[in-house]
Amino acid sequence: MNRFRWLVAFVSLAFAGAILAADGAPMPDPSVGLRVGLDAEGKVQSLEPAATGGSSELNAAAAEFARKLSFSPARKDGVAAPSEFTLYLTLAMEPRAGGQFALRLVGACNGPGITELAPIRVPDSLPMSQRGGLLLVGTDLQADGRVVADSVKVVKAELSSPSTFVEARYLEAIRAALKKSRFLPETVAGQPVAAHVEMVFQLGGRPSPRDEEDRPLPGQPSAAARIPASSDMPAWHAAAMVPGIDLPQVQFNASLPAK
Repeated sequence: MNRFRWLVAFVSLAFAGAILAADGAPMPDPSVGLRVGLDAEGKVQSLEPAATGGSSELNAAAAEFARKLSFSPARKDGVAAPSEFTLYLTLAMEPRAGGQFALRLVGACNGPGITELAPIRVPDSLPMSQRGGLLLVGTDLQADGRVVADSVKVVKAELSSPSTFVEARYLEAIRAALKKSRFLPETVAGQPVAAHVEMVFQLGGRPSPRDEEDRPLPGQPSAAARIPASSDMPAWHAAAMVPGIDLPQVQFNASLPAK
């Protein structure tokens, strides 16, 4: 069977899913966010935990994986430039002989950081039979980390019961949350960059039957999510809105060895 894709972001200086949800369940796999400084050659120059509360052992393991990754450097007017961004790593616990476990990197993406995310309030008026879905939402992010509220739009929706009414109510709830949220933009050549960001939100349950091989996203019990194997939605993506600026990109290699 196909496995769903999963990535991780950080919310409110703590662990949470990059596929953002209004409800969820406890998550077993560890996740780490790192603030990364990259030079013009695409080499890592600095690594710091992007959130407080994580264990030093987990942060150290994540940093070791991060140093093995390849990055395409940022570019300004066609010339490679230093940059800073948030790197999101998803780690899986793999069983080993003797009851031991090893960490494997199973997901990596980069983009703006999330320093504060307001709760998403799903309207109580929605019938339970119509709840459940994934929304790929795009929004413009200013250089100061604020969301341009009227730019929040649905790029794609996968709902349990397709409905323009339900989709509109979900969008209203997401827009209200993002209006009160704050991001940490990526920087290029020392300057924060306004960007168009796309992210996946799951609200009110799954839009498709549960796959027995599906695995939950890591995160807090209040911010967990799943994405079905049928979905081709990117979980986290950012593109510069400044002419002449190309943001850095992580080149994820799923074959990196276990820690």
